[in-house]
Amino acid sequence: MVTRYEGIPFVARFRWSVGELFDEFLNGLRNAKLIASKCSCGYTVLPPRIRCPKCYAKLSRENLVEISGKGVIEAYTRVFFKLDGNGNEIWLDKPVTLAMVKFEGVNSTLVLPYLDTEISEGTEVEVVWRDERSGSVSDILGVRRVKV
Repeated sequence: MVTRYEGIPFVARFRWSVGELFDEFLNGLRNAKLIASKCSCGYTVLPPRIRCPKCYAKLSRENLVEISGKGVIEAYTRVFFKLDGNGNEIWLDKPVTLAMVKFEGVNSTLVLPYLDTEISEGTEVEVVWRDERSGSVSDILGVRRVKV
């Protein structure tokens, strides 16, 4: 189905398989687990991919590994608006902080909402999960500072 909005050429909605490796990632989220792909070259990518980003080797279910859910903030930004689906900006009541997190044992990064107030690069964080999960990326609420 294709829908046309004024000012935007079109928005297409698709239905397709996410593939076997990303499907395992989503199943992991349902069970509060982070699943990554680890290549024989040593490169680990989250979420899992069918090709290694470093050496382009083919990856399969045998390459899947569970990671801890703890990591370090590499960078962050504050977002002051969101898009409404029609390309229009909607200003938020309060800004949202997004953190680029490098998880333990993973070479790539993932951008997630940061749930605490004070933030800096190098902050150790952990994943915060929704109580009720459905196997969706929204099962991750965000990350917060690791409590010591």
